[in-house]
Amino acid sequence: MVGTGVTVYSQDEILGGKLAEYLGRHPDRERVLSRKKRVTLYVTDKTPEFQKRAVEWFGSKVRLQVVDLLSSPT
Repeated sequence: MVGTGVTVYSQDEILGGKLAEYLGRHPDRERVLSRKKRVTLYVTDKTPEFQKRAVEWFGSKVRLQVVDLLSSPT
């Protein structure tokens, strides 16, 4: 659909590496993101693959909260 010469990347293929790179450049952020706290990630779709990655990145105390971007705030 996108034509020849175009490479399509999935965000789950690059996000972890980019986050690790960012935290390497900003060690103060990693100290603030304590692994002892519970992390809530707001997502538009909750897939088993993303749940697996989230646990790898943030530890076992990860909660995925699905949000609908198309609904109006009340």
